[in-house]
Amino acid sequence: VPPYYLMAFEVTGIPTTTSVGGDSSEVSWQVDHRQGSVLMLAMIDSNGSMGGVSPRTFNVIATLSSNLTDTLSTCQPWGLTVQGGQKPYTIVLSAVNSRVITNITMGPEDSLLTYIDRADPNGQIMGMHAVALLNMNISAHIDTK
Repeated sequence: VPPYYLMAFEVTGIPTTTSVGGDSSEVSWQVDHRQGSVLMLAMIDSNGSMGGVSPRTFNVIATLSSNLTDTLSTCQPWGLTVQGGQKPYTIVLSAVNSRVITNITMGPEDSLLTYIDRADPNGQIMGMHAVALLNMNISAHIDTK
């Protein structure tokens, strides 16, 4: 009986229950557990009837991808998309020979960041998804200018 819910049991974490929609053929869920979490998933309906438990556990991995197909120029927009993990996302940008590191926390529903490149010409800039203070995700995108 709709609506349907997904229960995510996080190993050594807090379980969550999230509405995934009213159409059993089109359920949707955004992972809101931290990167590195291990989850067991279960579906239930609005009457509390169990729809099943996943046959395996799932590892939460956030990925970072770029929209660039060529070199990045100073003042050019750079699109970075984050998928998975827990929102709001924080992106850390650093450039070779720079005196600063830029931290950008995205909005609570955002997964796309457009950054206007301010790094020196003919260098390299890197974007990283920060998953916790001083704990950087290995998912990074480096672009040569």
